Amino acid sequence: MTGRAEKLLILLVMAGFFLFLLICSCKNENLIDPLDILDPNRPEMWSVCADCGLLPLDSGAQSAPPPGGGEISVCTGPNPTSEPICFQYVLPSEMDVALAIYSQKGEKVASIVRERQTVGGHFATWNLTDDNGNQVINGTYRAYFMAGGFGSHGDIVVSR
Repeated sequence: MTGRAEKLLILLVMAGFFLFLLICSCKNENLIDPLDILDPNRPEMWSVCADCGLLPLDSGAQSAPPPGGGEISVCTGPNPTSEPICFQYVLPSEMDVALAIYSQKGEKVASIVRERQTVGGHFATWNLTDDNGNQVINGTYRAYFMAGGFGSHGDIVVSR
């Protein structure tokens, strides 16, 4: 083999390897990370849920779509928090949902939800740990929520 043919073979093997990694790592290929869409410089303040986590929203109970023509709104548990914090939302139709927590440096800390969900009410809980199960330090974190074409984000203050 010539040097040029060897280089071409190496490039083809490397391309095949990276293609394999790409295909195998796309668990939910139709979902994108919320940080890809939302402007991290303009957070919203989510309201505190009156009954966050107390309704059986995650046990298959369906609530009506949100008022106002299918708008999606997100509320959270108490903020600042020293306890796990919940996020409650109602989906007007079945759609892909992504909820992730990021540090102020823009590094992903935890993926909370990344799946297709049914119409109705849902809630998810962040137990103040990263994806490896380690407790996060005190500070401000940003939660990014995407559902269908709707995106929102807000700050969460962890203070133990």
